[in-house]
Amino acid sequence: MRRLSIIAIVFAAVVLMSGLLVSAALADGSTVQYIVKPGDTLNRIAIAHSVPLTQLASVNNIYNINLIHVGQVLTIPSDHPAIILNAPAWNADAPSPLTVSGQSDTFEGNVQIRVYDNAYRVVGSGIATGGSMGTYGNFTATITYTVPFTQPGIVEAYFRSAKDGSVMGQADVRVRLTTATQGPPPGPGPRVYIVQPGDNLYRLALRFNTTIYAIAEANQIRNINLIYVGQKLIIP
Repeated sequence: MRRLSIIAIVFAAVVLMSGLLVSAALADGSTVQYIVKPGDTLNRIAIAHSVPLTQLASVNNIYNINLIHVGQVLTIPSDHPAIILNAPAWNADAPSPLTVSGQSDTFEGNVQIRVYDNAYRVVGSGIATGGSMGTYGNFTATITYTVPFTQPGIVEAYFRSAKDGSVMGQADVRVRLTTATQGPPPGPGPRVYIVQPGDNLYRLALRFNTTIYAIAEANQIRNINLIYVGQKLIIP
């Protein structure tokens, strides 16, 4: 009985120390929030934010790492998050055109921004430039979006991995999207292009005056080096 009591005390001490370490990490750096989206797993979210899976689960009181749900808000612990969003504020009205600002420290200073509607569809996107090389820099972007009615939405800032183009460091804010659009009327809809022999995303981006990642995102292409002849691509 005495041995069991000692084991219980040691276990409680380990749990308490883990909690103190997590609290210290949150106190030292700014806290980022991420909203779970369709297809997410806790492991993928941890990898995208360079955070240990166990720490991510502990901070968010998740006891089953295989069980998260769409719309769940997760706190991402980090001493030096890649992106910190300052505006818009959480749950604020966010009419289009929307000003998004914050600080970032990403590969080559690149920051990409997208707006999700209440069905987790991307209804607006843009790019900005912030800090890099271990130093934070301010970024600001104006994003135009269109929704048919006022609804909850998400503003997300992220960057692309230099290694494989994967989405990294997402920082989310839940907002209220409105139907009012104060900017100029939207331009013509996206073009559709059929991939020809010798094409690649780099050449197509140059040809259509856009970016590799904009084409990849519009077509849900996970490997930017893999397209095939006859494939229909939306050119944003």
